[in-house]
Amino acid sequence: MLKGTIVKLRWIKGYHEAHNHVAVGRILEETEAYLKLECRTFHYRRLLKGQRNLVHEGSVGVRIIPWSRIEVIHELPMDTNWQAPTVFTKDGCLQLDNVYTTLIDKSQEV
Repeated sequence: MLKGTIVKLRWIKGYHEAHNHVAVGRILEETEAYLKLECRTFHYRRLLKGQRNLVHEGSVGVRIIPWSRIEVIHELPMDTNWQAPTVFTKDGCLQLDNVYTTLIDKSQEV
């Protein structure tokens, strides 16, 4: 049903230091247990109050994410360039520098 769809999804991790974990890419396979994506990932690490969180951007690769860990999926237009460079906006949002200025995540101040 979702195979071939371009998506942005957020999933949860099982440790306190984790905040947002976001993947952007194309769904290769969907099963009852997981989604398999060709994607890039963005992992956030919380910092002290008043500081912007650190963002680790993963390289493009194939990842398998269990349904039980997925919080939300956003379907993106099929022509979304999900491999576009990322930029921070003036208000601290991380987005893709593509025709849709695809939002990865809002400013994350703790």
